[in-house]
Amino acid sequence: MFKFTIKLPKASAVVTTLVASAFLMSGLACAKDLFDKPLEVRRVHLKPGPKDLWEKAELTCYRFPKFTVKQFDIGEIGAELSIIPIQANLVPACERAKQMNEYVIPGDFWTGYFKGVKSDFIFFDDSDGNNGGMKFMVLRQSDNKKLFEDTAENGFQSISVKNGQLEMRYLRVFVSDCSMVSAEDVCRDSIEKKIQVSLEPLSFCGKQYEAAKRSLAKARCEAQSETSWACIDTELTNINAQKWDEAPTVVVYGVEVSIGDAAPILKPRGKAMDCHPAD
Repeated sequence: MFKFTIKLPKASAVVTTLVASAFLMSGLACAKDLFDKPLEVRRVHLKPGPKDLWEKAELTCYRFPKFTVKQFDIGEIGAELSIIPIQANLVPACERAKQMNEYVIPGDFWTGYFKGVKSDFIFFDDSDGNNGGMKFMVLRQSDNKKLFEDTAENGFQSISVKNGQLEMRYLRVFVSDCSMVSAEDVCRDSIEKKIQVSLEPLSFCGKQYEAAKRSLAKARCEAQSETSWACIDTELTNINAQKWDEAPTVVVYGVEVSIGDAAPILKPRGKAMDCHPAD
């Protein structure tokens, strides 16, 4: 079980409005059937004002029945994210200026991109993936409370809301604090105890470490415009000297998560499916 307690000048703009049935957006295209469709997606291409340090930016407003999600992206890692409740059926303007009832997600609280909406729950992706997965956050719009965060491989398998309870299934990316290659059974037992999942199918984990090291050695040689086996063998020797076999083990396994008024409940589904060294 996981517990989480968790005025700028206007710029000139060129506005493009897209009907929801025809929209295409990064991060939603592959999972659009899992999330609620926006009533409207509006993109505003901004030009910098006299005091702005960015050269160009895009403001995207995703309108849903009860709120609008704003994403302000200047092309750097992560975007500025905010939520505007819709009151008295008044649709908020899609503009850079902050509105009176607009909640801006603090940058030190979360930096990333809008992913999708399911009922009252808003999903955000991290600014970048790591360890073969993508970190995500679930926020409840009614009180702007962060309910849950985790890391998933290849998005979500299912998302549903029943009686106000959010339920989702995905492949969880768990980063351990030990190596199943160097610490072997001690590490295996520790991971199994933490995630309550059998690691019996992961007898090939050592091969995954070797594959990762060889891939890194090959990349290093290509960076030197060298493709000989001698170069790869040299780089493998250097990598082994850096004790890569001691890198923490990443385990991928299926989970089902339920989120409601109480603390989120995470249940494993089946056995572990994959393992590899951490980035």
